[in-house]
This record gives sequence, C-alpha cells and structure tokens, in this order.
Amino acid sequence: MMRGARGQRECESAGVQVSAVNSNTPQGYRETGQLAVASNGTVEAFWTENADATNYPSLPTVVTSKDGGNAFTAPITIAQVTDYPASSTPFDAVDLYNRVPGMSARVDCYPHPTSDPSSTRVYVVWCDYGGGHGVVKGAVSSDGLTWTALGTIASVASRNAFFPAASVAPSGLVSLTFDALTQPLASAPWQTGTQVYGNYYAESTTGGTTFTAPLQVSGASSTPDGSSYNNLREQSLGDYIDLVDGPNSAYLVWTDARNATPCQAVDAYRNAVYASSKTAVAPNPDSACATNFGNTDTMTAVVNY
Repeated sequence: MMRGARGQRECESAGVQVSAVNSNTPQGYRETGQLAVASNGTVEAFWTENADATNYPSLPTVVTSKDGGNAFTAPITIAQVTDYPASSTPFDAVDLYNRVPGMSARVDCYPHPTSDPSSTRVYVVWCDYGGGHGVVKGAVSSDGLTWTALGTIASVASRNAFFPAASVAPSGLVSLTFDALTQPLASAPWQTGTQVYGNYYAESTTGGTTFTAPLQVSGASSTPDGSSYNNLREQSLGDYIDLVDGPNSAYLVWTDARNATPCQAVDAYRNAVYASSKTAVAPNPDSACATNFGNTDTMTAVVNY
C-alpha cells in the first residue's frame, strides 16, 4: 500500500528478493515475473528459471506468501518445459532468443497465471514444444504449494502455439487465448516469409481438466514477415496478448499483422544477416517498402460463454 501527504506516495514495505540471481548464456536468466492473488489473499509470484538457457531446461517457478507479501516460500518448480529453440537457428547471428520454427520474431514459453474468484485455485499456462509440436500446457493449485499438471490443454493441428494467457470468470469457467503459427516444412524449418498465424480461444467448465476445441477468433490470418524490429533484422510481434473474463464474456487482445505488407528488400537484408554477412546494409523502408510495412495493430474480440 502507498501512503503520503498531499498526493505524494511512500512505499509501505521494502522489496523482497524471492530468487537468487544468475545471468549467463549456459544457465540462462530469470525472466518475466508475473503475479496472481488467490481469493483467500495468498500471493503467488511466478517466473521462468533458466530462460533462454543453452544447457538447462526452462522451469516455470513460483513462490507463495500467506502474509500479504512480507515473506515468501522457497522457489517451487511447477513443471519442466521444452521451450522453442534458442540456438542452432539462423537467427543466432542476431541474438539468442527462442523462436517458433518459421518465424524470426522472439517468443517465450513463460508461465502466465490467473486466479479463480470462485475458489482458492490459481491456474498457470505456458507453451511447450515437446515432440516438435507447439502446444499449450497448464497446471492448477489450491494453495500455491502443490501443483497438479493439466497436461496439454490446447493444440492446433499443423500449427505451433505461443503467447498463451488465461483468465477465470466469476463462475469458475477458465478461458484461454493464444497465437498459433503454421508449421513450416521439416526440410526448411527456419524459412521465414511463408508462414501465417492467428489468435485462438478455448474454455473449460471442468476446472481445467478438459477444454473446448480452439476457436480461431482473429478471422483473417497474419504474416509475421510484415512486422519488424527497428533495426530491420528480425520480425517482431511482441508478447502482447491477454484476456479478461467478465460474468458473461471473455475479452481478448492480441498483436495482429494482417495489415502489414512484407518487404522484399528487408527480407534480402535479413537473409544476408542470418548468413553472417558483415557487409549487408539495411535498406531504407521509406523508399524500399510499401507504406504499411511494419504495420502491426492491436486487435480485440469478445467471446460469449
């Protein structure tokens, strides 16, 4: 709680360190902290252990507090994740981020939690690339200490799922959203510029044990090749996706690239960079590309239960 005179606010408690620190390529990082508060006041903080590591698996991790966040448990591992590849891709020449095959935009399979207002349950979802096919997996806990695996809760044939998020309605219905990219040929897994993605929705009325078949809510498909970082070297969708459940409807938001036009000059530059060229020069998109190159938009949708 923040308190202070004349509009000035002061922090009522100091920050609490809930994990150790590491920052190196073999072991990876601790990234993407997110919070959920159960209906009984239990505070649960989540992150990924070994994010972007080359030698260790990604681990969705949680610490819990029963005293309003003053003290937390030791870190608890929820699952072991097979993340999307972070190495042995053409994009190693640029940086070491995880990527969905067929796309150079960075992705994550970090844990994304949500609390159930009708019980003390907290759910957490993430993507998983085990078996060479990207799906959404999840887990649930009633106390933040013991977690029950829900297994694969969403999968789209011939597409790899990424950027999942979840929410719970006042009735206890669990909603799920995620993006999914078409799978490239096995002979050319990192060929960019030909794959498309869409946004999907699924729901569960059984406490997460079963979900409906994913419904594509985005309508039109998007090509990530029309998106870009400012340096033009990679596609960029941003991990900007979420949903919120109301009493009767789920409200979804995602980054959409249906109005973005790919640029041949930028594709040529990217391919040269991925081939470790030291002399490739970035084109000027103002003169070399269509005016809507890079035009990613924020889109929303409503799904009634």
